[in-house]
Amino acid sequence: MHGKGTFIWVDGRKYEGQYVNDQKDGHGVFTWPDGRRYEGGWKAGKQNGRGIYRTAKGEVREGEWEDGHRVRWLGPPQAAGSTAPEASKDAPAAAAGTDAPAESAADSATQQQ
Repeated sequence: MHGKGTFIWVDGRKYEGQYVNDQKDGHGVFTWPDGRRYEGGWKAGKQNGRGIYRTAKGEVREGEWEDGHRVRWLGPPQAAGSTAPEASKDAPAAAAGTDAPAESAADSATQQQ
């Protein structure tokens, strides 16, 4: 896949955003079945750059990710229901430690372009 697309895993995980050579790359939104959500930069299939992470309970945090791992939070958490800062669409793409979406080649999914 190349360009904008949506990938839905059988277990309910979902990614909507930019792809380059079948990998998440650019700006995108990853949603977990339990309600967690990451919106921000991706590079080579991993969270990278600035992004907004929302917990299943609705707490919102802005942070920086590199190569699929969260590097640091950029301020205190915001309570559920507050307005989150918009993620920078110009941020580089990469990853997030425990916030990284788990994937494997065995995942079955539906693709839409």
